[in-house]
Amino acid sequence: MEKELTEKLHDLVVNEDGLLVSLRCKNYFDDKKYIEIKNILKKLVVIWKENHHLSTLGLLSVVNLIEYIAGGNRYISDEDSGKLEDACIEIMSILGNLYENLSYLN
Repeated sequence: MEKELTEKLHDLVVNEDGLLVSLRCKNYFDDKKYIEIKNILKKLVVIWKENHHLSTLGLLSVVNLIEYIAGGNRYISDEDSGKLEDACIEIMSILGNLYENLSYLN
């Protein structure tokens, strides 16, 4: 299940019709794709916490997503710009749940 979710996440973020392409090339924030990305990421975080590791593909997908949405886009509408800011905060909050597992490293 993790592999399928991770591949779907990757596709939704960086594929030819992924969220980043719509942001970079079309200057458009695709709400439906973002919601799907967010829901998959929530499921993956639970799996990653249980397994005490995360997949490389999943990590790279999230890094690409955060890198772009945190930087914003000066060509998108003010409404979509606000959505980018909210998305960044929301994604970071979801990922914050992984910090609970770091205590075993100490």
